Amino acid sequence: MQIGGPADGAISVMIDMGMALYVVKEHAIYAVQLADQVDPGRTNVAVTQQRLLSIGTHDPAFARIFLTAYTMFKSMHLGASFPEGQAWSARVRISPGHRRNDVDSFRKGG
Repeated sequence: MQIGGPADGAISVMIDMGMALYVVKEHAIYAVQLADQVDPGRTNVAVTQQRLLSIGTHDPAFARIFLTAYTMFKSMHLGASFPEGQAWSARVRISPGHRRNDVDSFRKGG
């Protein structure tokens, strides 16, 4: 399976967000959902992928904020009782349809 195109760069990390697998590439972030997530009745067995943002691990602000949080929100760092899944549920919501000014706002930290 190919996620995105060559201009998006290589896959840097994949994050299980529950409702989708976030595939973080060098220049883009995709949400990938399997057939069971999209269509539990299995009338359409296609795997879907949706580009969420046109920034990725080569963006300094994204790398500092999102990837640091991804690394630190682990029970191996914060103890076995840390609710790792709940921490990611409370993450900054990345939703489809972001405009350029939303990406710029993200980069500025607001």
